[in-house]
Amino acid sequence: MSEQKIVGYKCKNCGKVYYPKHSRCFKCKSKDFEEIELGNICTLLTYTKLYAIPRGIDKVPLVLGIVEFENGVRMLGQITTEKVEIGMKLRPIFGELRIIDGKPIFGFKFEPLKTT
Repeated sequence: MSEQKIVGYKCKNCGKVYYPKHSRCFKCKSKDFEEIELGNICTLLTYTKLYAIPRGIDKVPLVLGIVEFENGVRMLGQITTEKVEIGMKLRPIFGELRIIDGKPIFGFKFEPLKTT
């Protein structure tokens, strides 16, 4: 897995942060955005475990969760562990999500923060 950063989009007019990018700010209607890093720590808000999984995924159950970054941006993504708890701290990692027609599909998923 490589070191990729999740990028959000901050409205230059009012400061609202979005992911993914929108053509206009929902809050102030501005079209002027700047890229910002969303960070490397997020909190698990909710999750589900799927046992009827989509094609190209071989891990059962597939754990999906909604996470929230410190700036309030929320994302849906795969969680790399079955041992999940609401409120746990996670970090985004870039890697293979599934294989479709023999081709790997890459994106962000979330793994528990290692506590030492």
